[in-house]
Amino acid sequence: NMTMALPEVVKLLKERLPLQPRFFSFFFGVKDVKRYCSGKDLVSFLMKYFSMDAVKAAESFLKAGICISANGTGPFTESATIRLQASEPGFGVALNLARKWTADSEAASSDPMGLLKRLKGQLSEILQKHADEQGSIDYIAVAEDPEFFRYELAVAELQMVRLSSMDDGSRRAFLINLYNMLVPHAFAKVGVGTSDLSRSAFFDGISVILDGCFGASLSLNGIENGILRGNRKPPFHLHYALPASSPYFGLAVKCDHRIHFALNCGAKSCPPVKWFTSEAIDEELRVVAMAWAEQDENVKVDLPTRTLWLSQICNWYAADFGSDKVQIATTLHAHCRSGKKEQLKSLLEGDFKLKHLKYDWSTNSRRSHAFSANLTGLLGVLTAPQGR
Repeated sequence: NMTMALPEVVKLLKERLPLQPRFFSFFFGVKDVKRYCSGKDLVSFLMKYFSMDAVKAAESFLKAGICISANGTGPFTESATIRLQASEPGFGVALNLARKWTADSEAASSDPMGLLKRLKGQLSEILQKHADEQGSIDYIAVAEDPEFFRYELAVAELQMVRLSSMDDGSRRAFLINLYNMLVPHAFAKVGVGTSDLSRSAFFDGISVILDGCFGASLSLNGIENGILRGNRKPPFHLHYALPASSPYFGLAVKCDHRIHFALNCGAKSCPPVKWFTSEAIDEELRVVAMAWAEQDENVKVDLPTRTLWLSQICNWYAADFGSDKVQIATTLHAHCRSGKKEQLKSLLEGDFKLKHLKYDWSTNSRRSHAFSANLTGLLGVLTAPQGR
């Protein structure tokens, strides 16, 4: 059927192409699974389903990055070992690698923010389709929606975005927007973490490929703690987010504590998702900082007991706000207005206690897979649907 669009062709390959699992050594005895077929199997499949020159079609799929040859970049042969990119598990595989983008991208080079905004709009339409009146989303239905698969193929174009060509403000705005788009994408692709261990693995394992660095992806922790925080250690981690060997190592920007009022990891205690621009990122961060600080769920002053209650964000990332409780309170005082500003000023005139509020890790998921991260399932095993 020569009238099928590329997403339909790839979807058919994903559903019906016979692929065999092969296991590769991984740490702690866990096995990394890749799914392959032979070049001969691919040709036979194409001859069965399509009225085309099967060998030329297979060659075009390799050229377009739909299939990858384990035998290197040489010409296609029927003896080659072939991997279908779209069939790879989500965890441990970059979310924008449903295909390898092999063509030039004018949008990625001249207007990366415009490209990202278009992709975010594409995903938002799918999410909205499967949201109820309260805004709760059926992420299982999202993952099964044919439009989500179209989005997964389209988001591969981000591979060609050059972070290295952006100034610090543009890079900061782009990565905040990207982070906030990747989280719901991952909720649909691999599920929602429900424990401290699974959430930690989620932020380490969910990643994206940028700058054409196909050998190294940038994780959510790499975005937040590696680049946006000036390459500081993520909470509860022993090592820095980006090792010196990472191709993204030199892209870190100076830490601005206000990013914590802009990044949304999917939890209800996170700040709301906003769109940030290269031109006005500083003013936009000023506005969201004021809005965040005004919420008693984030900053609460108890004058009778001289206690300052803060979001856990100010505990996990305390170093970004100050070296002690006085500096942290002073940093937040700059973002407060009217009554709360006066209350904080009163606390700062003497001694006070600093405590932290409980963080609400619940999400907007009405139905989703549970993301698993135990040592025997670090590849993001999808278990039974978890409805709430």
